[in-house]
Amino acid sequence: MKYKDGSLPQLPTLDIKRIDSQKIDDIKLYVDFINIGDNDIRISRTRAQNAVHASFKNLTRVVGDIDSSENFAILTHRPEHVSHLHYHDHFELTYVSDGSMLLITENNTYVLEEGDCILVPPNTAHALAPIENEGHYPLEIDFLIKNEFLEAIKSLNIYEEITPLHDSTECLLIEEPSFAHQLDRIITTYSACSYHVNFSVLGAILSAFHSYNIIMNQHQTIPALQTRINTIIEHNLTDVTIPHIASELGYSIGYLSRKVKKEIGTTVGKMIIDARLDAAQDYLSRTSYSIERIAELIGYDSVSYLYKIFYERFHQTPAQYRSLFAIDHEAATLLEENH
Repeated sequence: MKYKDGSLPQLPTLDIKRIDSQKIDDIKLYVDFINIGDNDIRISRTRAQNAVHASFKNLTRVVGDIDSSENFAILTHRPEHVSHLHYHDHFELTYVSDGSMLLITENNTYVLEEGDCILVPPNTAHALAPIENEGHYPLEIDFLIKNEFLEAIKSLNIYEEITPLHDSTECLLIEEPSFAHQLDRIITTYSACSYHVNFSVLGAILSAFHSYNIIMNQHQTIPALQTRINTIIEHNLTDVTIPHIASELGYSIGYLSRKVKKEIGTTVGKMIIDARLDAAQDYLSRTSYSIERIAELIGYDSVSYLYKIFYERFHQTPAQYRSLFAIDHEAATLLEENH
């Protein structure tokens, strides 16, 4: 978030270069520690079990200005490099205040634009990849929330129903402007209260929980039509077409298009593209296939077209995206033998 004058809120900041200059021994426990100037960090999706543990205790310790006993904290970070694969012992709600970045898990890659936020459950291995724009890097605001904090709120009996933040090991991307406004309110109040949770901050948090409940109720129901179409696409990724999907479902093309727009809020063509790009990013991160071969596997004759739509979604070329990952050649060989 930014104030009207363009300034950013004052929050505890994770500044890797500053911390490195202080020679704090425990910083090596933190996931984002690197030798300054060393950009050779690669993400291995097949070795998620080796992810680094970035605990609430260590995070708050290296940042400073935070009372870790409150089990809740907000900090800012402007990453300039790919992070190591890591996990937390707390919920992490990452809010992109400025710029764009990728959040990568074992199975998915989420594109976070300015104003987006994503909820990362405890023990979920993930890595962050900032998207540079003419020398400018994104600013993330991280909400660190321990289970003890949630239990303390429930014990107050002032908010009868708090939807569990997330009972999945996968992340939840939230692109609702109304929720972002709620986060802005928490940030402003937390900053004004010298980074402590008092009644003002608690009120802002409870209001955000209310918005979160509404969002979760919307996410809990996936239209049956969406599931059916995704299944058809997955089983026929290379040569799937809109007429083929319509035929499988027993609909005319026009009726299918209207039904998808009404029930899912998108188009059949976009659903096909999204599925193919999901497959493309997975191949790029797990195999040694050439980009030409990947284009062929997902149903595109034109490599240039794949480059175009891949860049539109991930803000990187396929080659740039692949450079983020360390390929496990043994696992890659097994995967490639199935194609």
